[in-house]
Amino acid sequence: MNDIMSFINSRFSNKMRNLKAYTALSIPFILVFVLLRLYDFINVYSHSESLMSFGELIKSLGMDFMLAMGFSGLGFIVFMLLSVFSFRLSKVVFYIVFSLIIGLYIGFLQYFNNVLVPLDQVVFIYDYNDIVNIAMGSGTVGIMEILVFVISLLSYFLASYYLSKISISSYLSAFYAFLIIGAGASTNVYIVSQVQFPDELSYYCNANKFVYFVKAVADYSKSEKDIDVLEISKYTIQYRKLDRSAKKYGSALYPFYYNNDFESTLSKYFNPLPEGEKPNIVMIIVESLSTTVSGKYTINYSFTPFIDSLAEHSLYWRNCFSTAERTFGVLPALLASLPPGKEGFTELEQPYPTFKSFPNMLKNNGYATHQFYGGWPGFTHMDDFVNAAGIDSIYYDFPDYEKMPRSASGHTWGYGDNVLFKAAEPFINSDTAYFDLYLTLSTHSPFATTEPELLKSYTDSMIQSVENDELRLALLKRSEKLKSFVVLDNELRLFFKRYKKRPEYNKTIFIITGDHNGVIFKGKNSIGKYSVPLIIYSPLLNTHQEFGGVVTHNDVSPSLQNLLYNKYNLKSSATAHSIGVQLDTSVAFHANNRYFPMRNSRELNEYIYGKYYLNEDLLYELHDTMEIELIDDEPLKRKMQKELEEYRKLQNHVVNSNILISPMDLYLGEDK
Repeated sequence: MNDIMSFINSRFSNKMRNLKAYTALSIPFILVFVLLRLYDFINVYSHSESLMSFGELIKSLGMDFMLAMGFSGLGFIVFMLLSVFSFRLSKVVFYIVFSLIIGLYIGFLQYFNNVLVPLDQVVFIYDYNDIVNIAMGSGTVGIMEILVFVISLLSYFLASYYLSKISISSYLSAFYAFLIIGAGASTNVYIVSQVQFPDELSYYCNANKFVYFVKAVADYSKSEKDIDVLEISKYTIQYRKLDRSAKKYGSALYPFYYNNDFESTLSKYFNPLPEGEKPNIVMIIVESLSTTVSGKYTINYSFTPFIDSLAEHSLYWRNCFSTAERTFGVLPALLASLPPGKEGFTELEQPYPTFKSFPNMLKNNGYATHQFYGGWPGFTHMDDFVNAAGIDSIYYDFPDYEKMPRSASGHTWGYGDNVLFKAAEPFINSDTAYFDLYLTLSTHSPFATTEPELLKSYTDSMIQSVENDELRLALLKRSEKLKSFVVLDNELRLFFKRYKKRPEYNKTIFIITGDHNGVIFKGKNSIGKYSVPLIIYSPLLNTHQEFGGVVTHNDVSPSLQNLLYNKYNLKSSATAHSIGVQLDTSVAFHANNRYFPMRNSRELNEYIYGKYYLNEDLLYELHDTMEIELIDDEPLKRKMQKELEEYRKLQNHVVNSNILISPMDLYLGEDK
C-alpha cells in the first residue's frame, strides 16, 4: 500500500513539476509577445499617426494577450506529452519553440515596417537567404532592429530562468493551466478579420503579424484559382529576364514593380516652358481608328485627311498596337499600363487592385482631370475605372444637344462627335493645368451621324477618286459607315481650329490614338486587328518625326510621366508597375518590345517578342507597317508558347493577389 501511495505521489509530483516548469516557460513568452505589439505600434505610428489610434492599440494588446495565452494552451498539451518521455527534452524543445516564435514575429514586424504589408505565403517563393531578407524587411537591418531582437530574446531567457527559481503554488499553476487551455480552445475568437476595418491598410496595422502569417499559410491550398507560388517565382524570374528595357526591378513579391530611372525618349522633342508653368494634356481616343481607314499606310483608303495632315507635323508612330481587340483594354493601358487580368482590368471585382496612374500623377501636381464621353460611362465599368485612375469629373450628358440618330433597333450610343468636342468646351478652365480625356463615338456601329449631306458628298467624292476598281466598289458598299470617319475627322479639324484661340493652346500636348481596329474592314493580317496610329502633337514640339519603332498603348503612360518630370519639373513616382516601356523613337523599323494582346474573347493567346509574333500555334516574323511572314521554327515557337502561358498565369496572379505595388509606396508616396 505504501508503495502504491509512493508511486501516486511521485507521479503527481512529476506532473506538478512539469506544470510549474511550463508556467515558467510560457508566462515570459506571453509577456514578450504582447509587448512586441508596442514595437509594432511605434513603427506604424512613425509612418503616420492616423494609421492606428491609441484605442486600437489597447484593444490589440488585449487581443494579443489572449492569442499568446491560446498559443501557450496549445503548447501545454504537447509539452505534457513530451515530458512523459523526457522532462529535459520537453523544456529544451519549448525553449526553442517560444524563442523561434518570438524571433520570427520580430522579423515579420520589421518586414511590415518596410512595406506596410504583412508577410504571408509568398515566402515560399524564396530560398533561405531570401526568406531572411524578407523577414528583416527587404532592406538593411539597422541597430534598432538588432537591439529589439536581442533584447526580446534575452528578456525571455532571463525571465524564464528567474521565474523557474521562484516557488509557484501548485494551485496557482493548475489555475493557470486551466486558463491557457481555455484560451487555446477559443483562439480563433481573437483573430481579427478585414471586415472589421474600413480599409486594407487599417486591417494590416491592427492584425497580429505572426498570426496573419500562420493563418495565410494554413489557408493556402492549391485549386483552379490558386497557383503554386514556387511556379510564380520562376515566372517572375523569367519575365524579368526577358525584359529588354533594363528596368531596375524591386522585390519579387511584386513581379512588375520597378524603380523608375526617369529616362525619357520624348524630352528632346519638346521645348521648355517658363518656370512654374505646366503643359496641359489632352488625350483623344478615337473609336475604331486604325490603318484600315486612316493614315498613309492604310491598306484601303484614308478617310481622315486632317488626322493624316496632323501626323505630318507631329511625333507619329506607324507601328503602334492597341492592347486589346475591343475598347475594354484601352483605358487601363493608356492611363496606367496595367495587365488585363482574366477578363480585362475594368471587369475585375471592385475595389480594383491598388495601382498607379497617369491622371493621379497629374492630380498630385495640381491638375484638374476630366473625361468627356458621349455615351453611357458605365459601359464596361469605364466610370469606375477612370475614377479609380484619378479622373475627377465625367461629362457625358449634354441636354442642350441632340443625340445620334437611333438605329433600326431603336438604339443610340449617345452623343456624336459633332456634339462631344463642342459641348466639352464650357467645362474647361484655361486658368488651371488640366488633363482632358475624350472618347469618341460616331465611328462605332451603327455609324449613325447627324452631319449635313455635304460630308456625305465629300465621302463619295473621295471614294470615286480611287483608281482600283475592286477597292472602289468595296468602299462604295460601305460609304455610309465610312462617312462617320469623315465626320470625326472634320470635327477634330474644327476642334483644333477652336483650340488655337484658347490662351493655353501653346502649352498643350495632344495625344491621338485609336482604341482598336474597327469592324468596317478587317486588318491586313492577324496582327492587323491591333494596328492603331499614335500621334503626339503640340505647339511645344521643336520638330516633327515619324518613328518605325514598335510601340503599344502600354508605353504611353510611363513615357508621358517621364517627359513631364524631365522637361517640365513635375513630381513623378520613383517607383512604377507599368508593363510598358518608354516609347521607341527609332526612326527605322525597330522591334524590341514585348506585348501580350487580349482578344475580344478575353483570351491571351498571342504574343509579340521583338520581331517574332506568336498566334496560338503559328509563328511569324514581324516587319515594318505590320507586315508578317510565317516562319518554321519549332523550338522558338515552343519557347514562346511557354513564355505566353507563364505570363498569363503571372499577370493573373499579380492582379488577383493585388500585388502591383506595395501599399506602403502608395500610402507614403515616393514622388520626386
